[in-house]
Amino acid sequence: MGPEILLSDLLYHPKNSLILQSYKSKERKEPLNSDGFGVGWYAPQISPTPCVFTSLTPAWNNQNLRRLSQHLKSSCFFAHVRAASPGMRVCEANCHPFQFGRYLWMHNGTIQGFWQIRRRLRSSLPDHLYNGIEGTTDSEHAFAVFLNLLGDTERQNSVSEMGHALVSTIAQLERWTAETEEPAPSYYNFAVTDTKTGTEIMKVLQQLNAQGQTIFMVTHNPENAALAHRIVSIRDGRMFDESGVATQSAK
Repeated sequence: MGPEILLSDLLYHPKNSLILQSYKSKERKEPLNSDGFGVGWYAPQISPTPCVFTSLTPAWNNQNLRRLSQHLKSSCFFAHVRAASPGMRVCEANCHPFQFGRYLWMHNGTIQGFWQIRRRLRSSLPDHLYNGIEGTTDSEHAFAVFLNLLGDTERQNSVSEMGHALVSTIAQLERWTAETEEPAPSYYNFAVTDTKTGTEIMKVLQQLNAQGQTIFMVTHNPENAALAHRIVSIRDGRMFDESGVATQSAK
């Protein structure tokens, strides 16, 4: 989220781009994330709801994605490459990001014991959210829980309301999964946006800092970085202060 950029500048050009991670991931034993991909973006001049493009082909060789990315600009992108969890179907309906109304949602992780809690989870949902689930992933089901706890998804919710709903979602999932007695932990690396909350998030961080709390923020956006009291850059494994002097090796 930030100033408008081309999608290609996000997907293809960075040193550790998402396209590179789709076939050469460094933090997984299996380097391939080849079970589909998805991109979501906002064009507020056209509609407050985001557009989503998904495909089952690997991101690294999808020519439609490359062509679109060179002509598509937005101030907010969600992009995801998928490595399906064991037992999950490989289909477009299971590709992230997921969209409902003005909201986009992604998840990197797994909910242990999902198949044991799936019936209870779905039974807790109102009809419009229950019927809105198109795939079979734990991620999309967690999104439905979040939307249910958020309440009125038609109005503009604040950052604090979205944050509270996200924490409540994790707490609810933990209560359900605890009853399955699964020994392995769940991983709730969720990302959610309605594209309107970025400015509010920055205000919250500034308020916390004004209260004496140290806030560390990693960003590729110069406008966001300019709000910080101190800026440290990392280039080629080395840290540089604002004057451009190398301080130490980044580990």
